[in-house]
Amino acid sequence: MCLDPAAARAAGHPDVIAPPTFSTTFVMTAIEAFLHDPDFGWDYAHMVHGDQAIELHRPIHGGDELVTVIHVEDLRTRAGSHMLTLRCETTDVAGEPVVTTRAMLVTQAEEGA
Repeated sequence: MCLDPAAARAAGHPDVIAPPTFSTTFVMTAIEAFLHDPDFGWDYAHMVHGDQAIELHRPIHGGDELVTVIHVEDLRTRAGSHMLTLRCETTDVAGEPVVTTRAMLVTQAEEGA
């Protein structure tokens, strides 16, 4: 159903279905733009990806118009590292939930932080 529109429609979908992890292709782009904002001050050069969770509320279909909003869910400093958890809520243009993702990102804290 990911590649065959007829099979997707026969299964009751309006178009092909994206693979479950497809949302990372546009969510990570939004997260990168957020983290590169100089006002946020995130050390992107030393960042590692700590955790990721994806909760699909419904399949993503070909032709969907989606909107993603990023929320800072948690930010803490521990053992010389900043740990940031971002929750990204993706909806269709009518505001109906499509996917919620959470990413925990880690970077080094400045000396004394």
